[in-house]
Amino acid sequence: MENKSNTKSLGLPILFAAVILSASMIYLGSQYQSSAVEDNRKQTEEVIQSFLKQDDFLTVEIEKGIQNFIRKQQEPQQQPAQNQQGGMQNMHKEQNRKAREAAEQATVIHQFAKATDHVYGNPDAEISLIEYASLGCPSCGEFYGTAKKLVDSSDGKVNWIYRHFPLSSSVSEEARQEAEISICMSELGGNDVFWEFNEKAYQATPEGAKKPELKQLYAIAKKMGIGEQAIQGCLDKGVANSRVKQDIEEGMKVGIQSFPGNILVNNVTKELSLLNGVGEAKILQIEIDRLLFQKDKSLQQQVKLGEKLFATNCAACHGDQAAGGKVIGDAQAPALNGSAHGWHHPDYDHFSKIKNGGKGSIMPAWKDTMSDEEIWAVMRYFQSFWQDDMLRASRG
Repeated sequence: MENKSNTKSLGLPILFAAVILSASMIYLGSQYQSSAVEDNRKQTEEVIQSFLKQDDFLTVEIEKGIQNFIRKQQEPQQQPAQNQQGGMQNMHKEQNRKAREAAEQATVIHQFAKATDHVYGNPDAEISLIEYASLGCPSCGEFYGTAKKLVDSSDGKVNWIYRHFPLSSSVSEEARQEAEISICMSELGGNDVFWEFNEKAYQATPEGAKKPELKQLYAIAKKMGIGEQAIQGCLDKGVANSRVKQDIEEGMKVGIQSFPGNILVNNVTKELSLLNGVGEAKILQIEIDRLLFQKDKSLQQQVKLGEKLFATNCAACHGDQAAGGKVIGDAQAPALNGSAHGWHHPDYDHFSKIKNGGKGSIMPAWKDTMSDEEIWAVMRYFQSFWQDDMLRASRG
C-alpha cells in the first residue's frame, strides 16, 4: 500500500514532465507533417502510461533518487571534515619536520670559548644566553639592556655570549664592517672594552635610524682610546672577518630567523632552547628556571614528583594521565598528553598559564599552591606522554 501511495504522489510531477516532453515533441514536430506529430504524441503517452503501471519500477527509481539525494547532502559536510583532518595531519608533519631540523641544527652551536667569544658575566655560569645580533638591528639595541639586567640579577648563574649576525638586505656589507670593528675593539682593548663599545654604538644610533654610521663607530672608539689607524691594522689581518663569517654560518645553520636570535644553553646538561625573536625578560627567565631545575633533579625524579602533583591538583579537570575531558560550562579541559594541540605551545606558555592562570579561560592560577619547581614537575609529567618530535617543537 505504501508503494502505491508513493506512486500516486509522484504521478503529478511525472505527468507534468510528460506535458513538457510532449510540448517539446510538438515544437520539433512542427517541422514535419501534422500526422507525424500526432504519432509522436501517442507514442509518448503510451510510454508514460506504461511507466505509471510499473509500481516496482517506480519504487526502485524512487529509492535510487532518495539515496542519491542523501549522498549529495553528505558530500559537502564530509569534504571539509576530510580536508580539515588532512590539513591537521600535514600541519603536524610540518611541525615535526621543523622540530627535527631544529634539534639537528642545534648541534652545530659551539660552546663558550674563552679565547674567541665575547662574554658578559660569569664565564663559568651554568646557563649561557647566546645572542646572534647585529649593531644595525634596532630590536637588538632594545634587548641589550634587558640582557644585562638578566645576567646581573642571576647571581652568577647566567652569562651572555654575543655572536655577530650582520644580515641586512641593502646594507649587509657595511653591517659586516661594523661587526668586524666591534671584534677589533675586543682584540685591541679586551672583553670589557668590547661590551662598552657595543653599548655605546647602540646608544649612538639616531632615533628612527636603522643602524649607526661607520664614522660614528670610529668616533666612539677614539673616545675610548683606540684610534682608526689601530682598528684598520686589525681589520687588515682578516681575523675579525673570519670570525664574523663563522658566526653568520653558524647562525644560519642553527635556524636564526629573527632578532634578537637567542639561544639558552645549560652548560651542565647541554640542553638547548632556541628562542627566535624572543626578547622579553619574563619569558627568558622562565626558560632559564626550567633549564636550572632540570639540572637539580633527574628526569625520572621530575616525572615522579609531577605525577603526584598532577593527581592532586590537575586530574579532576584534565583527566587521568592528562587525557582531558571534563566540561566546565561552555569549555572543556583539554588533553595534555599529546593527543591535543597543547604540544604546539612553547614551554614558557604552559608554565605561565599554570602559574598565573589563563586569561579569559577557566584555567585558575596555581602560583599560590605550587612552587615554580612543582609546576615544572607537573609539566614534565604530562610531557612524558609526548613523542620526541612534540618535545622538540615545544622547546624550539
